[in-house]
Amino acid sequence: MQTCYQLIWLAAERTPDRLAMVDDASERQFTYAELIAEIETVAAGLAERGITKGTRVATALPPLFDHGVLTLALQRLGAVPALLNFRLTVDDLAGLIAEGGIEAAVIQPGDELAAAVTAALPGGAMILSMDASYGDCRGDAAALGPLPDLHPEDPAFIFYTSGTTGLSKGVVMAQKTTEHRVLWLSTQAGLRHGAHLRTLGFMPLSHAIGFYGVFLVTLAMNGTYFVQSVFNPGEANDMVEAHAITYMFAVPQLYFAMTAAPNYDRNKM
Repeated sequence: MQTCYQLIWLAAERTPDRLAMVDDASERQFTYAELIAEIETVAAGLAERGITKGTRVATALPPLFDHGVLTLALQRLGAVPALLNFRLTVDDLAGLIAEGGIEAAVIQPGDELAAAVTAALPGGAMILSMDASYGDCRGDAAALGPLPDLHPEDPAFIFYTSGTTGLSKGVVMAQKTTEHRVLWLSTQAGLRHGAHLRTLGFMPLSHAIGFYGVFLVTLAMNGTYFVQSVFNPGEANDMVEAHAITYMFAVPQLYFAMTAAPNYDRNKM
């Protein structure tokens, strides 16, 4: 069994100098070796704030570059990211945090949201506010211990149902499910390892496809993940051409929006 973090670590062992992630909101980009180093540094900062194996940490964030790194840093510690839809109302986010046994949270800036989430968390729980970065949540990577001992049935993530018939419900994903949710894209869709894999990532990481089927699969297969922090169909078309994108995975409505944008050119896509 390979955990989420181990899949990325193995990719870094294979191609340490290949470009792994590129941010659209800044000039930041990481090779695989740099990505692992950043994950370790952020994990150390989280550990200093009391995050450890099994800690349930809610994130309610757009598909930011640093949201991806933060999620992998939580996995490095054996913590359990609870990936909430950042578009939910303040009351719904607070309700899911209170009901889910969540012990810490990373949210977007906002006094009302911060107050509601703080009230829903246990007293003294870590709460970080992230705009475009995780700010000062960094530590000494050398102080991190070895990888935690994780078993196949241990929880890896909490994803949430769409909530079409009521409040979203948390679904706990075991560690043993991670590899399967990556490998099916090879067996069923023909996705392959290599530098040819250049992915445009605008799907939210709180969506199982956005996380497993776009973000994680790209890094596990040694591709390059190009972040689009806020979906814009015209800008997505420009990014496809500028970065020679070879892979996207999204709901049909977003593809329709891209084809309806004035700059769509079917001969270049």
